[in-house]
Order: sequence, then C-alpha cells, then structure tokens
Amino acid sequence: MRIRKFLDESPLYAVVRAARLLEAQWNRALETEAVTLLQGLMLVAVMFEEPGQVTPSQLAVQFGVTRGTVSHCLSALEGARLVKRQLDSNDARSYRIGTTVEGRKRAMRLVRVFDRVEKHTERELGSRTAKILVSGVRRMEAVAAPGFES
Repeated sequence: MRIRKFLDESPLYAVVRAARLLEAQWNRALETEAVTLLQGLMLVAVMFEEPGQVTPSQLAVQFGVTRGTVSHCLSALEGARLVKRQLDSNDARSYRIGTTVEGRKRAMRLVRVFDRVEKHTERELGSRTAKILVSGVRRMEAVAAPGFES
C-alpha cells in the first residue's frame, strides 16, 4: 500500500505500534493472574503503599489515565475481591483503596511476572539500550504534550 513508506519511517507510528504489541504481550503474560496490565500495575501500586492511603485520583495521576479508567480497573479488581474501597473518613465524597489478603498474594505473584518480563526485555535489548529507549520515549511523551498540534 502507498502508506507503507510513511508507516515505516514514522517514529510516532512506531511507538504506537510497539505499545500495542507490547501491551498484548503483557496481557498474555498476565492471563494466569486474570488481570490486565493496568489492573495488575494498580494492584501492585496499592499493595506497596500504606494501607488505606491510596485514592483513585492518585492512581489516575500516577498512571496518566482518566479517573474513569481507574474506576473501571478498580471495579474489576474489587469484583475479583483483590481490593476494597472505603469511604474517606475526612471526606465523604472520596474513598481510599486497600488490598485484601488475596489481593496482596496476587500482587506478589504479579511482581514476579513483571520482574520476569522486564528482565527478559533488558536481556534482549541490553541495559544501555533499554535506558536509551526509556529516555527517547519520555522525550516523545513531551512532544505529545498539549500545544504540539499547531
């Protein structure tokens, strides 16, 4: 197709395509734990914080997603009885998230999965290349900041 040259040379398309493929790889690696990548990362994030200190807003900022996305992930984790929501005692409009006993167990297994995939990637790329890649992706994120459309 005529668009092939553009797709082959576009750094933005390369990142989007790689992200799609890598997320699918992560999700396959996480199938046995019955979570998606984002759900798994959120579960681990909640487990590593002080009990009852994590808010959905904090998760949204940390992961760069909307509160709606966080809510969807937390609903799935809550449905699987891995996290629990508790109303904030200081603000009835807000709530805090904590892990259940099963959630902590699952989170520890997820840490091992994340570690295994990360080590594999670093072995394949090399430590220096992996660091350069992260730096380049961060620079691309800055390019995508508001205002680049003009």
